Amino acid sequence: MRNNKLDKQDNKNIKKTAFTLAEVLVTLGIVGVVAMLTVPAMVKNYRFKIYGSSLKKVYSQITDAAQAIMNDEHSTNFYQTTAGVPNKCKTDTDSFEKGACYFLRNYFKSAADCQATADVAATKNPKCVGSSYITKNGEDAGNLYGQHCILTINGATICMTYHAESPADITNGVAFIVIDVNGPDEPNMIGIDTFGAKIKPDGTVVDWSNDEEKCNTRAMSDGHIGDWTQGCLTKVMKNGWKISE
Repeated sequence: MRNNKLDKQDNKNIKKTAFTLAEVLVTLGIVGVVAMLTVPAMVKNYRFKIYGSSLKKVYSQITDAAQAIMNDEHSTNFYQTTAGVPNKCKTDTDSFEKGACYFLRNYFKSAADCQATADVAATKNPKCVGSSYITKNGEDAGNLYGQHCILTINGATICMTYHAESPADITNGVAFIVIDVNGPDEPNMIGIDTFGAKIKPDGTVVDWSNDEEKCNTRAMSDGHIGDWTQGCLTKVMKNGWKISE
């Protein structure tokens, strides 16, 4: 008899501590709301972390490549190598290459090669670049800038242009680099997955500006994304390769 009474008492306790269907539904609703608020932020932060890591890797690849060609050609000046000169790609009648074509094809591992033709710019090739680029504020950032582009085996786009300081003296110029760590895939946004840089004579890679406040601010009026990218690489580097809005 005592065991039966204890069993009945235990059953009563179980019934008292059970959740009702309404309580379960309310709890699930609260969990759903919290998930809706936190999951997008977590996904975005994860993507930004990947972009920052990819940018650091591409930056290192470009720096290593610049040093490698200088070593190969026994030069202490990048602009005295086959890479640091005006661009020239192979043709049907001429196999000699120099500039961006030579540098990107010979010192990087690429999954796609995007060469400019008489009709189509390298930066219009969907294998390497996105169809459009924007600023963080949603403004049109213009076209990607590059005489030759590649899509690396890691999925990043590197475009390069030799920019002469003076049209009358093409031997005095600088290599302008555009990096899209996400390749042609979105967001194609300045300071998030798209950055600009230049190669110094000693082979180091730097931003066009040390002023991070210029990032996503139209610093120039050349009609391409270089107008907006100044300071963006500096900003990420100063932030420990972490990308933020």
